[in-house]
Amino acid sequence: IAADSSGQMWLGGEDCGLLRYEPAIRQAYAFGNDLATPDYIQTTKIQALLVDAAGVVWVGHDLGASLLDTNAKPIYHFSHRVDDHNSLSNSTVWSLCEDRDGLVWIATENGLNRFDPRTGEFEHLLADPDDPGRPSNDRMIVIKEDLDGRIWLGNSLGGLDFYDPRTGHLRHFAQDSTGRHGAPSQ
Repeated sequence: IAADSSGQMWLGGEDCGLLRYEPAIRQAYAFGNDLATPDYIQTTKIQALLVDAAGVVWVGHDLGASLLDTNAKPIYHFSHRVDDHNSLSNSTVWSLCEDRDGLVWIATENGLNRFDPRTGEFEHLLADPDDPGRPSNDRMIVIKEDLDGRIWLGNSLGGLDFYDPRTGHLRHFAQDSTGRHGAPSQ
């Protein structure tokens, strides 16, 4: 669920596609689901939503990410393309987050991506067991920015990382034998 500046709610789910809810008239509309038109979202498996500062609706799904500017057409799609570094690291998108600098963080089935809308460039932050400055796991499932501008990353193996853009450091929080997270690991 994500809200835009006009108060409309954007909703998505496993098999319902993208819906736009207008609270003033209590009406929901399927949006971008008509395969007969050139501006459609390619799947009904919506897994993440974000309305960025420019009002663009980002839709994360099992085939990548779709960007919907309600004032312009067509819908733009990002996906993983083999041998193209300026694409997603994987096409299954689990979470989306815009940071205070306007960068969009995209958690996928295989790696973390940072997208700069001003340049159109992707940066991939992939796990590397030999590099403690990289994420602890590539299957990120949630991304959130805290009040200090740090990016928190949760992965499918119970790992928790945070990245501080001011310092460029990424820290891992170790999980103890009871499943609780403790002090950052070194």
